[in-house]
Amino acid sequence: QGYAEVQRYPADFDGVIAGAPGNNRTALNAGFMWQFLANHAQNDNTTPILTTAKIQLVTRQAVAACDARDGVTDGVISDPRRCTPDVFNVASLQCTGADNANCLTAPQVSAMQKMYSGARNLRTGEQVYPGWPVGSESGWASYWGTTEPTRADYWRYWVFNDPNWNWWPFDFDQGMATARTTVGPLVDQISTDVSAFKARGGKLLVYNGWADPVVNPIDTIGYFARLAQAQGSAAQVASFARLSLVPGLGHCGGGTGTSTVDWLTALDNWVESGVAPDALPASRVANQVVN
Repeated sequence: QGYAEVQRYPADFDGVIAGAPGNNRTALNAGFMWQFLANHAQNDNTTPILTTAKIQLVTRQAVAACDARDGVTDGVISDPRRCTPDVFNVASLQCTGADNANCLTAPQVSAMQKMYSGARNLRTGEQVYPGWPVGSESGWASYWGTTEPTRADYWRYWVFNDPNWNWWPFDFDQGMATARTTVGPLVDQISTDVSAFKARGGKLLVYNGWADPVVNPIDTIGYFARLAQAQGSAAQVASFARLSLVPGLGHCGGGTGTSTVDWLTALDNWVESGVAPDALPASRVANQVVN
């Protein structure tokens, strides 16, 4: 909604906070469907390949391998982009013997690798939606769907208008083209033309948790990269729009990292006093103690 205001109704607000924006809605829903398909054998809607316990194992192992790369061992991966395959590779968790609680079967490793790769157009190789970052895995189970992909009704009723729609033969080429044409213009807030909002002095403050299992921070970063291209430079974007990536933060809250930030005061100071939020204090409560 925040991105919609900036892009479509730039005169409504002089300052906007957009947390976990989810603006690339059609692609995001395709990402959820990709997760479901990757985690089930063909035409099996009831038996996930990866269980919640196994996906939690992956996160624990990823954090153990990558936590200290920022110089602090605190149970949080500060920037998953630094958790490269030479540091953590999910294939290293494959069982060498019988399946057990501390390893992944070969099909589970394969499912993880497909999910890390993210939704793709199999004909062109285009990235439809990026795979969620290392360290966010534990939250994926809440958005796998139980007997159908999360937000299946988006495709069933909005895109295809077919109550009997079947996700298994979904074509990430033509199916995406149909969705982007029919529903995308109504729900996707992906335009980089924010000139009217910028011209009137508007300020946009965006945040996304690195452990968000819903809105992928990689996609949010991608939007800011496109903004920079449209504006001519990242510095031009920073004059009116800032993105904060929060280590360990889940979907708008929760997670293992900091989850309490005074975004509103930061926006007020920027809009009213011209003080841009170069750094923001953040905290979390653990065992009833503020850290």
